[in-house]
Amino acid sequence: MDVRRVLQRIACYLWAIVPVLPVMAADVEADDLIERFAAVETIWSSAASPDGKFVLLGCSHQQLRAACVYELDAMGKAPIILSAPGENRWLRSAEWLDTDWVLLELSRSMEMDGNRGWTAALASNVRTGVTKPWSLPDVASRPANAPGEFIARTPGMVVRGDVNTGKVKYREALHPDTTQLWFDALGERSIELRTDRKQNVFAIRGKDGKPVQLKLGPLPEKSPLAPLFLGPVQGGRRVAAVGYFEGEVQRYQEFDVETGEPVPRDPRIPAENLLYFSKAPRSDDVIGFTYGTGIGRHFFFDETLQKTQLGIAKALSGQTMRLESWSDDMSTFTVSARPPGGGSETHYLFDRKQGSLSPLGAARPQLADLPSLSVATIEYTARDGLEIEASVTLPAGQRAEHGPFPLIVMARAEFAGRDDGGFDWWANFLAQRGYAVLRPNVRGASDRGKAFLSAGFGEFGGAMIDDLIDGARFLVGSGLADRNRICAAGRGYGGYAALMMGLREPGLIRCAVAVNAITDPVTMFGRVLQFTNEQSEAFQYWETYIGTRYNDKAAATAISPARSAQSLRVPVLLLHDTDRLLAKASQSRHLKQEMDLYQRSARLVEYTAADPALLTYKARHTVLTESDAFLKEHLGGGATAGE
Repeated sequence: MDVRRVLQRIACYLWAIVPVLPVMAADVEADDLIERFAAVETIWSSAASPDGKFVLLGCSHQQLRAACVYELDAMGKAPIILSAPGENRWLRSAEWLDTDWVLLELSRSMEMDGNRGWTAALASNVRTGVTKPWSLPDVASRPANAPGEFIARTPGMVVRGDVNTGKVKYREALHPDTTQLWFDALGERSIELRTDRKQNVFAIRGKDGKPVQLKLGPLPEKSPLAPLFLGPVQGGRRVAAVGYFEGEVQRYQEFDVETGEPVPRDPRIPAENLLYFSKAPRSDDVIGFTYGTGIGRHFFFDETLQKTQLGIAKALSGQTMRLESWSDDMSTFTVSARPPGGGSETHYLFDRKQGSLSPLGAARPQLADLPSLSVATIEYTARDGLEIEASVTLPAGQRAEHGPFPLIVMARAEFAGRDDGGFDWWANFLAQRGYAVLRPNVRGASDRGKAFLSAGFGEFGGAMIDDLIDGARFLVGSGLADRNRICAAGRGYGGYAALMMGLREPGLIRCAVAVNAITDPVTMFGRVLQFTNEQSEAFQYWETYIGTRYNDKAAATAISPARSAQSLRVPVLLLHDTDRLLAKASQSRHLKQEMDLYQRSARLVEYTAADPALLTYKARHTVLTESDAFLKEHLGGGATAGE
């Protein structure tokens, strides 16, 4: 295989499907920047096929996420483009189901021809061009000795099927207490976990094993504190988990499934700061971990994988890299790497036999000629003494001593998630437009220890909002933020938090931008109950963070922008996708109606993209266009190099 010629062909095609943008001038126009940042990533994923003959790239096609499949040894062939059919439909993910088949997860269900019902995924054969509906997204095992066959979990049962014939056969029913059932690379049972009414966890090894209680120690009452079981290790002899087994810090632990006893972990695996875990391509086995802070480090049980990732990490020194995929014989790998400072990632192809590491392409080549941004990690003290970590992105071309700057405070979209300070298309756009951007990791995140996580319980609209406000005050005090030019912005929980900041501190927060926001948590809580019950993990999770405020009218009003619209005196921009499953557009409509009633300033823009995560051009273009104009109106625009 001539790797260089293959890569040249891939690069030429990717540039052909990305709009050619003008070379950057000294002062980039707003419309130009919006087009650049709204564009779907040229490469958003990469995967080598099991036989190493193809590479699958998540790509952009007609401004929507699609999949581009390249045959590495066929020099004259254009890529196979796999896209989601229909309007406002795109790919959430694309992965190899087997050597010839690609599994495409759709952004929304589609109706199949011939009254065959609805499907949320498609399986496409890259050799024959056949595409068929796929209704079994939870594939547990792809036996290497039976091409095309798979084991999949469905509600209440396990099935075995063949993607070539389309036939699916019932295999076994799940026990009512089964919480996890993992399979090995041959399609056989590896480990089953069952949880009884007293929350005792039992492990069963193999098909005929006897239940053995895992000695976990006292289990927490709050669901976010419960241990997370990752999967089998050591050939199914142990089960891996992370949890608060030894006090205040979340740690990695393995349990022997024959005795239930905790066993000493491999000394090469750190006890703390595990960020991600990797699973084998053809089974549920846990094969490696990403850990640490800053530039993530990796560990693999397999010696070949471990040596490969160490060699690539050395070649890409200083960047956060990740092995994205590899062929069955571990000869062909795809790799992603991200430079420090919130830069955009690049994908690579690694040929282990040749020892060559070659770029497949950058995720966002249209941003390459823009000024680099300065991103720093800071810590500040919240009003109750809790230390909060945050990232600060300075305006393009500016240094700290040039401040104070107009500031945008952006809360994370998931209230229990974490912002690592990496590339964020909205935050980076705002920085290019002259705003400083603060992204705090407020209390309730799971990576700072038990006490930090627990500090967020019941504080959905309370201390978690205070943490954001305190961050803005800290930057004002440090001279980085202009006290009279601060706005809050975010999507999902971040949109809700932006509204709450404006509600709580109108003297500091001058305006709020809320995308797909919850405006009344109590009614949102009611929607959760429509899909589940009070014993469900989802209900308990929401109740843990909201607390008991939903039982008290005054408390419910205090955490609801919609119920407190009379007191929401800052200008508000509401943006909402009308095709949103959980936080429906009625949330934003309700707030707009209430603010209109009290003659408050609110603008509502509705659009249809079926894209709550803002991954499509349409959603991003709407958000960037509207928020840019809104911020210019209420903050006077961003800082310029001459300020």
